[in-house]
Amino acid sequence: MKFERRPRAPEKVVLPTISPLASIVLAGVFSIVFVVSTYSTTLATYSADLPIQSSVLRQSLYLSCAAAIMLLHVTKLVNVFSLLPRAFIPAAAWFLLSVLWSSQPLISASRLSVVFISSVACFVSVTLLGRERTIGLLSRLLLAVLLTNLLTVVLFPSLGVMFYERVNATHQWRGLFAEKNEAGAIAALSALLFMFGSPFKSKLLNYACLFLSAILLLSSLSRTALIMFFVSSVIGWLFYARGSADSVGRVVSAKAAALIASVPTLIAVAALLLATISGDALLGLVSDPETFTNRGYIWHPLVASYLENPVLGTGFGAYWTDAALQPGQVSGDWLQKVGQGHNGYLDLLVQVGLPGLAFIILGTVTWPLYHVLRLQPRPLVQLGLPISLIVFCLGSNLTESGLFTRDVAWNTFLLIGLSLLALSGRAQPITKQRTRKS
Repeated sequence: MKFERRPRAPEKVVLPTISPLASIVLAGVFSIVFVVSTYSTTLATYSADLPIQSSVLRQSLYLSCAAAIMLLHVTKLVNVFSLLPRAFIPAAAWFLLSVLWSSQPLISASRLSVVFISSVACFVSVTLLGRERTIGLLSRLLLAVLLTNLLTVVLFPSLGVMFYERVNATHQWRGLFAEKNEAGAIAALSALLFMFGSPFKSKLLNYACLFLSAILLLSSLSRTALIMFFVSSVIGWLFYARGSADSVGRVVSAKAAALIASVPTLIAVAALLLATISGDALLGLVSDPETFTNRGYIWHPLVASYLENPVLGTGFGAYWTDAALQPGQVSGDWLQKVGQGHNGYLDLLVQVGLPGLAFIILGTVTWPLYHVLRLQPRPLVQLGLPISLIVFCLGSNLTESGLFTRDVAWNTFLLIGLSLLALSGRAQPITKQRTRKS
């Protein structure tokens, strides 16, 4: 008799039990990371009106989060290092090494510490709080943000509404955000949460929150947010619509899953490598300055800078802080006010080179695909939300920068999506209950 060897299903990981105190601390850490990253650009824009510099305020809040997490680790309430995804270790190491060749090493180290702390805090807090508590806390924070921004538009239209004469003389809602693209992104991400997460027991309340999100999204007139919301909601629905299906066919072996998941990364890196070798062809793609509402003015000098050092880059966070490297030297003085490349992938290419971007794609594309393929049993209904968040954030980075280069909403929600995806199929963490002595 001939026996067939079947692939072995991955073992279910049981999350550690956490104390009520640790749960409260982690909820506070998550709330701080969410609020600060959501309004980081707004704080920087209105920093002149604040009693303290926005960078100092943000770094102080992030350091308090780091201190809280380290305190939990030292007191053995939480084993922080065991919760971090290993897929991001190569990217973290390469980013850290880039400080050595950065033209602005102190600034690079400062910005890198912010990204590290916010990423670790998000991964740890979401993982230990669990899916239900994370979605519940996030939904309440988002509802507060939505109401605040909609009230700002109604009560203070001079602040909450943008008017562009050169863009069809349109009124674009932004609320308290610095610009309408951030408002549109938060509204779209909120809609995805209320659509696939169903955080409230009342369906009517979920629909009401979804309606508020749709109002802000449509009124922001953010084309990137609108397009990516449609794309991510369709992809998320493909998983969510399967309901509570527990399994799909046989378990994919680890080797097969790794091979399949590596294909998109290999294709992307190979395409970038070929485009880098033929530099003129890559520059030709961004030769039109009017591309994507004048983003060509920014992308052309960025590509030129990348081609000068495609392996190492300028160093993490150095490009936008070194006057000798800024694109205003090439395309016009107005670009001196620009602090990001409006393309997260291009920003990474310039700052940490092709290896750095490849390592990030490994963690944000290859690792999620591998996890989905190996998940057994497969709770497809739980995958709708994290998959839609990941797709939205990765797609939005084609026209906005928020891919592990700074603490912005796109990056935070990408981390939340990745963390929720890792929680799929796991046993949820349990909070220790105090028992009274009789």
